[in-house]
Amino acid sequence: MYKVIIFFIVIGVTAGFLINLPEPPELDQKNISLARDAGWKDFSPYRILETARENDFDLSFPASNVASKAGTPASFRILLHYTDRDNYAAITISNNYASIDEVVSGLVLHRARVEKIPAMESAAESVYRVKWRQPYVTLLKDGKLVITGTLTTHSRGQVGLGTGKQALEVGQLIVQPVAPIAFSDDFMRGKNDPSPWEPVSGSWQVHSLDNPSRSANSFVQQAIAPEGGCSLLGSEYWDNYQVEASICGSTDSAAGLVFNALGKDDAFIFRWGARTNAEDAPPMANSIQLVRLKDGKETVVEQKPGGFRPEQWARFKVLTNNGQAACYLDGNLIFQHSDLRHYGGRTGLYAYGQGGVEFDDFMVRSYRGKLASTGKEEPSSAFEAFGETVLYGQASWNGYSLSAMVEPDSANRQVIALVAAYLGPMNHVLYEVTRKEEGGFIHSLLRIDSGNGREVLDTKEVTEDEFNSIINENQQIPVDLDLDAGVLSVNLGKLPPLYCYLGKDAAGRCGFQGGTAWKHSKVSIEPIEPVLPIVTVNEVFDEETLMKAWSGSAGEWREESNDNEQYNHIYWHRTHLYDEVEIEALIPAKGEGEKPIFQADSELALSLAKPVAAEKQKNGYMLRYQPLLEDDAQLQLLRAGEVMEAYTFSETPLLRRLRLRQKGPFVIAYADDEPKIVYRDPEPLAGLKVAWATRKCPITAENVLVYSKKLKNYLFSRAPVDWRIGAGVWEVTNRWECDWRWNFWAGMPGRLARLRANTLARTLSNDAKWKVQNLLQQCRLLPDAKDKHTVLWHKEEFGGDMMVDIYLAQMHDQSRGGGQYTSYVRDFNLTVCADGRDLATGYSCIFGGWQNSKSVIMRNHEIVAEKAVKLPLSGSHRRWVRMCVQKEGNKISFDAYSQLQSGQPEEHLLSLSYTDPEPLPGKHIAIWSYDNGILISRARISAQEL
Repeated sequence: MYKVIIFFIVIGVTAGFLINLPEPPELDQKNISLARDAGWKDFSPYRILETARENDFDLSFPASNVASKAGTPASFRILLHYTDRDNYAAITISNNYASIDEVVSGLVLHRARVEKIPAMESAAESVYRVKWRQPYVTLLKDGKLVITGTLTTHSRGQVGLGTGKQALEVGQLIVQPVAPIAFSDDFMRGKNDPSPWEPVSGSWQVHSLDNPSRSANSFVQQAIAPEGGCSLLGSEYWDNYQVEASICGSTDSAAGLVFNALGKDDAFIFRWGARTNAEDAPPMANSIQLVRLKDGKETVVEQKPGGFRPEQWARFKVLTNNGQAACYLDGNLIFQHSDLRHYGGRTGLYAYGQGGVEFDDFMVRSYRGKLASTGKEEPSSAFEAFGETVLYGQASWNGYSLSAMVEPDSANRQVIALVAAYLGPMNHVLYEVTRKEEGGFIHSLLRIDSGNGREVLDTKEVTEDEFNSIINENQQIPVDLDLDAGVLSVNLGKLPPLYCYLGKDAAGRCGFQGGTAWKHSKVSIEPIEPVLPIVTVNEVFDEETLMKAWSGSAGEWREESNDNEQYNHIYWHRTHLYDEVEIEALIPAKGEGEKPIFQADSELALSLAKPVAAEKQKNGYMLRYQPLLEDDAQLQLLRAGEVMEAYTFSETPLLRRLRLRQKGPFVIAYADDEPKIVYRDPEPLAGLKVAWATRKCPITAENVLVYSKKLKNYLFSRAPVDWRIGAGVWEVTNRWECDWRWNFWAGMPGRLARLRANTLARTLSNDAKWKVQNLLQQCRLLPDAKDKHTVLWHKEEFGGDMMVDIYLAQMHDQSRGGGQYTSYVRDFNLTVCADGRDLATGYSCIFGGWQNSKSVIMRNHEIVAEKAVKLPLSGSHRRWVRMCVQKEGNKISFDAYSQLQSGQPEEHLLSLSYTDPEPLPGKHIAIWSYDNGILISRARISAQEL
């Protein structure tokens, strides 16, 4: 099977014809300081490339000083976006300084200047490269930064070079178009299929299980590199990108990401070494490192102690941006470095060790943002400054989050001022905090435009005490500004946030307005990642009736027994959804028998923010779509049953998408991605349930998607990087020993893992026996081979109210009676609010504990709720059990359900609850069992706090 997704455009090299541009006539000296660039003639004649450049590109050329014996430093001028003699941008290298300037209608605008740059006094050839990434321009000499700045006026034109009478030998000017980067690879292909990767060193091979069409996550890329090795892709022209991969190393190995690679011996490596006590361990063992590779020699730039647990998956990520890099491990920032010698290059994977390293779920894409300052001196900033106003980004930016620390000056009336959606001095949104004359403050969002001046979009008063309470011990306040699909929000400390809606196409730069005495630091700008839908179907299992009950929409939606005459079908989402949520219906083009989807009396309703207990239609927000007459249709937005706003189409539309979104106080209804209703609720509803209903239209559960930023959804079709092994052996393996083709994410004690490995060694092909080695390797790592616990912790913390929903099944154990499940079925367990180390510190919800004699809720070591309910033994060969644990305030609820196959009613097997007068403070979740093997097919975790 070959499945590799490549979205990036192969980049070609373009070289234009060179022509000499004659020197312009002399100008009237009285006007030259205002009308002409006085330095133009110093570098004439110029060589201009004929083709105008509009999109991002690199301009490179080699140059050497042929008069080096005279000790005369050479100088030159690079033209960018040249239209004519009066309109162009220029980078000038002269007399040991560098400058970036724009000439607009003959007027010179100075953009950046750097003094005391390295002079070109040597005859040695240097390679110069100009990177144009609108609106930023950067000049590199032999890969090292010379100057960077922002061009605000010019964005299209020709490029060229002028050297004047300097004794400078310049080679060919080459223009390299640069396309956005977007590439992902889950390695789902045969070992002989074509690959975009270039193995530079080491042995690299794709491994899979024998029957990948019936397995969860059956493909990995494996590397064996006793001396260290890497596999690369992309172009040396790549820059400003985000690269990620899931990585799992073996004993005495190291693994990581390669970035900014200009060749196999010239790159940066972010790597992690295994945890080991061996005396002959490699130097990268027991540490995580940022390494500079130059001429094949490694230099450790930064290092921290601590090695990884072998056979444990982790997620590596590197952001590289304008000479800075940020290295993350499982979402945690490990290194941030701002002295990179490279401003771009290829990327790839790094491995070290004989035991093998596995890689999965690789992704690289263009990074649009700004990394926070490291506190070190930076040579030149990639932003635009007008006086004290500082702007970041591009006019096209339409989804970003700016974070910073601000230090207000309490003596100044206007203490804080930020800008967003900035398209010009009279076309942007301003956030300001101003001091009131009578005491206290006002923080406001204002629209600034030439027509209306200062329009108030949102405002709140703040008392002196409230303002002082958000200032930390360093006299600073954190501030966050988000522009997300048209909704702009600002959080200053813990003050109530401000919101405004700017329209779906709202875009523009962001930054800080000058003219005040405040200071800002630690500025970072991140693109707002799109939220993926909760409903994700594992296609491997969705066509099989045993698994369809949990793999598809049936695992997401519960159909209400309908006594409502208004609707034919009403569905409720199984999960509690906190904070901002969206629901979307994808509408087919035609119904059954080519009939239209909507008839005159049809209706489709989407609903958000509904109360948990009251499953009625007249609550929450509801968006109703109804064809009214033959020629028109209407959208209605209801709040708790009352129509707030409506939109009537001039003619019945051929809708393909209908969406309802809640963001802060705004409830927005979209038809085919166009906002038709924008309603601001002065008292936003806070229900946790989502529902939808239909009347006489063939919309099915597969057509309805839900989006939430505060929900984790797992089908285990990707590497389990969010989970940490606490005990036992965890691996993708077969459920049934009578049918080894079906494979799931499974946990088992060491005894069962060794037996399973022996069985697989006899049944798997040689190409798939890497899985046997994984099982045996994990067995060797167990601190106590006789321990009967099997524990899987989630790596993240979950606070406040929460809901955890998991689907578990029994692993077939031939050594203990095979189908005689009475001898070993036990302990389907879920723990919440623990400390992440000890199960006894949380609430342990145990189904079928004590050799399947009872089910309980335990708080610490004490049973606080109990029933004599057992795990059902009938149908255990095929049964999946859904366990649901909810925390609401100080109440813990534990329920268990089962559905033998799709279409059958769901059985409610167990219900327990406990109200704790002293709730436990832990924030970790674990799935576990005792003296038993379990399989997990699906998990959902929704919480107030992530």
